Amino acid sequence: MVEAREVFRPVPEKRDRILRAALEVFIELGYERASVDELASRAGVSKATVYNHFKDKKDLFTCCLLEQAEAFQASLEETVRRAVAPEIGPALVALGEGIVRLLLSPVVAALHKVVAAEVARFPELGRALYERSVTGCRAQLATFFAERHARGELEAPDAGLAAMQFLALCGADLKGRVELGLQQCVSEDEIRTAVAQAVATFLRAYRRAP
Repeated sequence: MVEAREVFRPVPEKRDRILRAALEVFIELGYERASVDELASRAGVSKATVYNHFKDKKDLFTCCLLEQAEAFQASLEETVRRAVAPEIGPALVALGEGIVRLLLSPVVAALHKVVAAEVARFPELGRALYERSVTGCRAQLATFFAERHARGELEAPDAGLAAMQFLALCGADLKGRVELGLQQCVSEDEIRTAVAQAVATFLRAYRRAP
């Protein structure tokens, strides 16, 4: 008689610890230099425990990035909810400043560099992240612009296009400067100035005429 083997059941608390440690190590060392031994050590678990929860380093890397993409979407959703000013100008300012702070947060900025370095190795991960982040971001922002279009405040029949143009206006310059190493950090004054200019430009194109 063959003895039945006990089925392994993932432990959520340990899985979370492993993912938190993985995030630190991948940001610090990149995918290639990160080792499962180092991940396990920082998580305070054995190497076997890591492999019980994830198939291999690639699986862990993928899960780590997709989880961060979901966290970004949740933060963006909260940012959109807070942009409730009755006037379209202040509402766009609140939305834009919230988005730029998210894009320039240390974790998001660092992970972007890691993904950019590894996307050729994992093209399927690049597609998944695009769907989770860019497409998801576009959908959430499109809802905001569609509502403001319906109110008669904006002339934005293609709400998705308006969303992506607003996103580019708000964050492109500051985000590019940080990613290229021209600036290590961005001040609140710089964020406010960039967003104010972006909102002014956006409203010149999209504000509905009286």
